[in-house]
Amino acid sequence: MSALSRRAARVAAVLLCAGVLAGCAAPASESGSAAATPEPTAEPAASTALDPNRRSPVDPEYLTQLSLAATRAANYWQAELDDSAFRYLTANVGMSGVVDPNDDTDAAEYLNFLDTNANTTYREQVDNGEAYLVKVSFYVVYAPEADYLGPQYSDGTNSIYVLVPADDAKPCEVLSGWRGDATSPAIPETSDEATALKLNEWQHTMLVHQCRALAAAGITDFTAPADWTDEQTAYYLAARGQDYGMTDTSWLGGDEQFANMLLTIDFTTEDDWSSNARFFALDWPGFGDTAPALPDTPAYTWAYVRDGETLTATGSVDGTPAVQYTFAIYPGTDLKWDARTVCTGGRSLTA
Repeated sequence: MSALSRRAARVAAVLLCAGVLAGCAAPASESGSAAATPEPTAEPAASTALDPNRRSPVDPEYLTQLSLAATRAANYWQAELDDSAFRYLTANVGMSGVVDPNDDTDAAEYLNFLDTNANTTYREQVDNGEAYLVKVSFYVVYAPEADYLGPQYSDGTNSIYVLVPADDAKPCEVLSGWRGDATSPAIPETSDEATALKLNEWQHTMLVHQCRALAAAGITDFTAPADWTDEQTAYYLAARGQDYGMTDTSWLGGDEQFANMLLTIDFTTEDDWSSNARFFALDWPGFGDTAPALPDTPAYTWAYVRDGETLTATGSVDGTPAVQYTFAIYPGTDLKWDARTVCTGGRSLTA
């Protein structure tokens, strides 16, 4: 995962353990004479009644149902993450398993809360075998852009509860918010490309995102954002804002602080991104209430070359080089969280 590359869905494994009770024979007498053999007693009749909330742990059909429910929940939540607008994070589903709300305080609390406040019957569905409650765990790594926005959801391992109807024609349903289960911060995965370019994963991810936004905005020949038209600037801010989770582009109507932050991060080595008027004045009127629709972006294939402290990114279409951007490398502060690439210009390679 270059850190933000599209990830393949990982089908969750389910761990189910069946307990076995074993009887123990009484020890022989330690006296010199053999112990008297006790009279056999009648075994109590085995009960055939099952607790309505439990099933036999050795029932193969039931174990299969549990496994399928857990897999459905895992696939459902991975698809939700993949189809969301969360361009600022990467999330992979890991373990999932059906839970017994009688043994899980959190699960019971969610079910009862939803039943009480939404006039639903989640608890009845679970108790009657009409649905399964599945806890799905997933691992989150945030993109570097998230660090500039302040606290997010917990990175590392998180979990949610999903209701899975026994009738597979009915859709799954998320019943809880994200629960932070992480005991340590998430660590970005090191990609082969980042290693070859001698970049850390934060720098590599920023490079990929910056190229994507420049290409999406149709920007080619420039040495600084001052060379852009207002339309190109609006396009770039709209495209780059998506990497920060800004799917609502109404801020283009005059939020100079966010606009200054994006350009300061991408085009300077300054660290005052949160409060400056470097690119836009405090009374910047913006581009109107309606953000421009982004133009169609060619399907670029990117090749990166490092020469000392300079990176060159070449975008090709059908094997023909079309655009090229250059970047300097900023090592970041002592904490390295703001390590990034800084764009120094671009040019068209087509006639």
